[in-house]
Amino acid sequence: MKKVIISAVALMVSAAAFAQTNNLKSSLKFQRYISKNISSYTSYAADGVQGTVRLQVIFANDGIGEVNVLTGISQELDQQVVALVRRTPSRIVQKMIEDKQTSVILPVKFVASEN
Repeated sequence: MKKVIISAVALMVSAAAFAQTNNLKSSLKFQRYISKNISSYTSYAADGVQGTVRLQVIFANDGIGEVNVLTGISQELDQQVVALVRRTPSRIVQKMIEDKQTSVILPVKFVASEN
């Protein structure tokens, strides 16, 4: 039986962002949102698509500015993960901005393992 594991692993945030507890809390909320909503992409891992999509998410004063794919798996999957990040609720994005986080690196892993 194939078990599909998809996760948004820990966000890599600049050292300055981790200096304050609030920054860590907002980063974790962002990570939880991505982890919860990435489950809709299980068909990719079930079809044997594996790897990590690494994104750089840059926050602007009014929301998410740029989302750059640093390493991808396929153009279609990469674009869908970018679209998911862009749909992050404004309350989560605004908290990241209030905590003065300018950017994060977000790795999203797609793995299918045999069980």
